[in-house]
Amino acid sequence: MHLPLLGTGSKARVATSRIPADDITRAASRVVAPVLASRGVSAWTILLVALGIALFVEGLPWFVAPSGMRRVVAALARQGDASLRAIGLGMMSVGLALAYLSLH
Repeated sequence: MHLPLLGTGSKARVATSRIPADDITRAASRVVAPVLASRGVSAWTILLVALGIALFVEGLPWFVAPSGMRRVVAALARQGDASLRAIGLGMMSVGLALAYLSLH
């Protein structure tokens, strides 16, 4: 199966069951690195800001509704590996799309 990489006309070979991490990293770097360089922003600065925002967003539901989060974690523990991988892939896709759109 072939999928086009973001920001390029080339194609990357993607396994049907798993996407290699190096393919994702190369695709993300082709999109994000030129935009950051053109704006004079350090990649480390962006990484630290993104990490800080992610930690804030991840911690917010634990602070606001700890008992609800316990139920969510218990429900996730009952899910199979395929379901969790699908959720993870969806979250990564949305995150990469948001990063791409916010930089262009």
